[in-house]
Amino acid sequence: MQNDARYDRQIRLWGDEGQSCIEHASVCVLSASALGCEIIKSLVLAGIRSVYIIDSAVELNPSVEGGFDIGNPEDIITKDMNFLRQFTVIVGCNLNIDVAARINDFLFGKNIPFVHARSYGLVGFVRISVQEHTIIDTHEENISPDLRLDCPFPALSELVESVDLSQMHYDVHSHTPYLILFLKTLALWRKQYGQDDFPDNREKRKTFETIFMSLRMPHPENGSYREENFVEGQAAMVRSLKRTTIPLGVKELLDHPKARRPDLTQFWLLTAALRRFVIANEVLPVRGSLPDMISDSESYVLLATKFQDKAKQDAKEVMSYLHAFLTEQGVSTDIIKFNDCEFFCKKAAFLRVQHGTTTAQEMKSSLKEVFDDIRNADFAPSPITGVPQIPPAVWYVLLRAIDRFHSEKSRFPGTNGVPCTIDAYDLKARVIDLIMETEVSSC
Repeated sequence: MQNDARYDRQIRLWGDEGQSCIEHASVCVLSASALGCEIIKSLVLAGIRSVYIIDSAVELNPSVEGGFDIGNPEDIITKDMNFLRQFTVIVGCNLNIDVAARINDFLFGKNIPFVHARSYGLVGFVRISVQEHTIIDTHEENISPDLRLDCPFPALSELVESVDLSQMHYDVHSHTPYLILFLKTLALWRKQYGQDDFPDNREKRKTFETIFMSLRMPHPENGSYREENFVEGQAAMVRSLKRTTIPLGVKELLDHPKARRPDLTQFWLLTAALRRFVIANEVLPVRGSLPDMISDSESYVLLATKFQDKAKQDAKEVMSYLHAFLTEQGVSTDIIKFNDCEFFCKKAAFLRVQHGTTTAQEMKSSLKEVFDDIRNADFAPSPITGVPQIPPAVWYVLLRAIDRFHSEKSRFPGTNGVPCTIDAYDLKARVIDLIMETEVSSC
């Protein structure tokens, strides 16, 4: 409870799962420069489990476990870099680009995220490099509800069949959840269109809406046909009347080689189990959550319970496939808890996998698209300040040139007392080199 109060605002952003990941993460920060200190401060305030700093002597917030190593962080490439494997994330601050690339290459093969951050005056960048990043909770906004109108599960069908709208009093009728009304309407609608059809286009929805509104009951006193649950259902119709499908991204994920022969990471083991569930059922597990609906408490709780029970039942089936797979591999079935499987099933429609590239690959990549963006950019003065607006692509090219400058001279432009005009000339020469290399590679 104390942590919930302390981190209340950020939990609203990334949820309990995100906060749990932060509180179990250990981060190594290479260089406690001004940039590094700001990063460390933000990590500590967010509740990171531990921070290890390679730089000079430090003091840490007593709520955070931490350690430090006095020395030049760039010397780490001359030592055994296996030391870095103990950390969840490595953050490099203002590192020499060649050093950053070598550290990144080592971490990339271990699938440990490397965050390369650089601030140069008032300009900076952050590059995140990881071979594979799996995402369960993508925090999607405005998602369509999982109502299973086109393929109701048995318990839901039984509940709907037990409801007799014609025998209801007005108060009960006007507090029947619109999901039940939709399913009642769908049964009548299919008598006209066929049992396998579904009102998933505008023309069909219009006839569905006509039948839906015909189910209204007049008010016993004034005879009006304005039941709030019907008004609410009419507004939710377009969003709700959708077939139950598996998103394309999730289909691709289930066809991934790792979904067929997973490694022993939690994400891919659960994905392999989910794949077996989909093969058996042709749909994803029921999400188990419902939108708010105008209803009396008893009716809504009963309906919500049916969905929650089905979601748990589906999660148990996925868990059984997981246990079967682990048993086949001779691995303990205790490595993944049911709560984790249940959460995975709830988010099954939003699973994502991202694949990254290394710093070295970026340094070797063509800048053609970047220079095209610069050529097409609008450098018109800002209507507020009157100063020309410099597009980010320009700063990116300059930062790439600065990396070359720093690699060759072991210092940044404008430092060590060297006149800025001399360094500006040298920096311009490196920008020209980048342009020439891009032109040659494009030929």
